[in-house]
Amino acid sequence: MCLFSRVVIAAPAAPTLALTTSGLAVRAAWSQVVGATGYTLHFAPSPYTGPDSISSVDLGSGRELTVSLWEGAAFYVAITAYDGSGSSPYSNIGHFNLLTGGVDFSLLTSATNTVALPTASANMLKTNSAGQPAMLVYRTQNDGSQALEYWERNTAGAWAAEEIPGAGMSTSSSYWGYLTGEWAGLFFNSRGEPVVLNSLGAVFVKQSGQWRELNTSGSPRLGEQGTAAMGPNDTLHVLFLPSGSSGAITYSTLNLAETTWTSATIPVVADEGYFQMSSAPRFFSMAVGQDGTVHAVYTPDFYFVPVTGGMEVRSELWYLSNRNGGWETGKISGPASGSYGDAGLGASIALAPSGRPAVASVFIDRAATGSAAHATLMFHEQDGSGAWQSASIASASDGYLAGDGEMGTGFAPQLLFDAAGNPHIAFTDYASQHFVGSGQDDFGGNLRHAWKDGGVWRFNTVFRQTDPLRNQIYWPNMTFLGAGQVAFAGQLMADTLGADFSIQARTSAFLFVEETR
Repeated sequence: MCLFSRVVIAAPAAPTLALTTSGLAVRAAWSQVVGATGYTLHFAPSPYTGPDSISSVDLGSGRELTVSLWEGAAFYVAITAYDGSGSSPYSNIGHFNLLTGGVDFSLLTSATNTVALPTASANMLKTNSAGQPAMLVYRTQNDGSQALEYWERNTAGAWAAEEIPGAGMSTSSSYWGYLTGEWAGLFFNSRGEPVVLNSLGAVFVKQSGQWRELNTSGSPRLGEQGTAAMGPNDTLHVLFLPSGSSGAITYSTLNLAETTWTSATIPVVADEGYFQMSSAPRFFSMAVGQDGTVHAVYTPDFYFVPVTGGMEVRSELWYLSNRNGGWETGKISGPASGSYGDAGLGASIALAPSGRPAVASVFIDRAATGSAAHATLMFHEQDGSGAWQSASIASASDGYLAGDGEMGTGFAPQLLFDAAGNPHIAFTDYASQHFVGSGQDDFGGNLRHAWKDGGVWRFNTVFRQTDPLRNQIYWPNMTFLGAGQVAFAGQLMADTLGADFSIQARTSAFLFVEETR
């Protein structure tokens, strides 16, 4: 059910809302909308009881509001912009619940350079057995180390946070001065208990209210080039590349009732890639079927050859599975013959209710010199004969433009299927700009959501950004909370630039957004 719905006349664009709480104080701030003459605050009590419960307040041209409320106050909030022709669609819908006894969620959302998502992980945000969001974050401690923390919300809306002893990093890691975290994944076993796997292959389980590390041997070392999934019979499945080198993929499994990882080398070649910076997209993804079979996407080779004025760049997207007993591979997509581009730079695989695999990916068309020309969000489905059917589902950004103009969308996708069998994709827009002396820089931001409804792809921008040179979002994650409710998380990056566009400082903050349709 949509919380806020009405007929909207084409008018200003929707603003982006950010809510923070401190004790019993709530601060709402929203982005400026070009052409808007004012803004309206809409709010409804939580739990939501229907359209008649929605109230509205005209806030004029202001773009923030702080109010002090009471213990237990719980509301949904949205903002619209208006001008002489009418009102915009609703912003993303915010929610707060001022309950004591929980953890102040603003410790994550208002902190600068102290909170980091597990790098490149698509397994940091999940839904717990109570239908509430649960997630992993790295948070800087007083001694400078990074603790890996487990955060979850209860049905009353209060957050709880726990450090997972032994799962964090001993020293802080930073890039351009902002906090970064290692790979880590969150899963739930058949009893609904949270299970955490870190980049060193250590496994932690919360049982009877306490976290404990399993005593395992032969642990895989995922590094930055790993992916994991929980399969049937409480078995963890891991695919990874040896850190620091390109080569064959290693496949490891661990049944949580046992103590020894089982590993084998898959005789295919996979490439670690040339984007090893912290903003690297995810191009290694895995899903496990109800029968325990593995389905994955990877890139055999990031081909780049220096040429005058740049380099030739080409990569392909490939599929890997053991569903027929042995390991099989096959190409899903790639640049046309004689052309250049990246088909394997960012992809996510998931299984439809039928058990057939589907993949969301970004294709970045490139010039012969290596410069990106345009990005497209792709959706690939495998038919009954095993052939891949590919379609472009989005090719334009939602106003996320740098100096090179419109560069498209689909960066760092994550694909999930909802309970009704509809595919959903979290992704960001793509932008670029050429700079004197350094060439082309790439940017990913403007958190967006695509979903298929009645055979038609629909889109919503859940967190809006309009200045790629200064604002980006890394590692978008998504999970379903209920009918029409989706939660998103990501890491916000903000750059301070000099007159020559050089980065003078970079800050990071945690992003958590809920969408109700």
